[in-house]
Amino acid sequence: MFAVAISALHTDIEQEAAALSVDLGLTPYEARLTLAAGTPAIVLVTPDRPRALDCVARLHARGQGAVACDVGAIMPSEQMTSLRRFHLEIDGLTLGDRPDTLPYTDIMALVRATHPAPSGERTQVLYLFRRVGGPPWILRETGADYTSLGSRRAATRTENFRVTVNLLRSLAPSAVYDERLLAVRSVPEVRSSAGGPGFSASTESGTDLLAHVVALTIARDERQAAR
Repeated sequence: MFAVAISALHTDIEQEAAALSVDLGLTPYEARLTLAAGTPAIVLVTPDRPRALDCVARLHARGQGAVACDVGAIMPSEQMTSLRRFHLEIDGLTLGDRPDTLPYTDIMALVRATHPAPSGERTQVLYLFRRVGGPPWILRETGADYTSLGSRRAATRTENFRVTVNLLRSLAPSAVYDERLLAVRSVPEVRSSAGGPGFSASTESGTDLLAHVVALTIARDERQAAR
């Protein structure tokens, strides 16, 4: 399955909704609902790779930022390296329960988002996407042990999460920090091979997909800047 996402909308939403509805066989109203949820917006999910690439090409031709990704290649957050007991060393992140090390210079993107929690609430997460490949790492507001913060440790886990994010931003200055997913109002649920995707109010897998779209966009921008 391939997902096509608008990563940045550079024209009027009504104008793009009208064009997108023709591309995907939707009504302009359905297309507008997808775009109104915020970017990145998943506009097409299909098993047809040429169709996905054609959709991206059409979006680019209209001046929109767009990427396509293989949904099957996306690692679910529950399989990512989790920062439970972590240490912020001079050169990188280490974990108290496993030998893995993540150099700060290898962090390409820090993508902030939220996941569903009990009672309909949401909890903050930070995806750490790597520059040289390998599985992403993830910091969860709940479930992390913040003891290593020492004197910087705060009274609440929300504040400790914020402190950790700020420390990572300062220790990995070359990493792009992105929090656009905090403003996305609907999370995609990949469940259809035709037309636009379905939407769910809170799906962790949908957030994983959007986070990977953001990381792909950042990686593409880095490559273009290096040319």
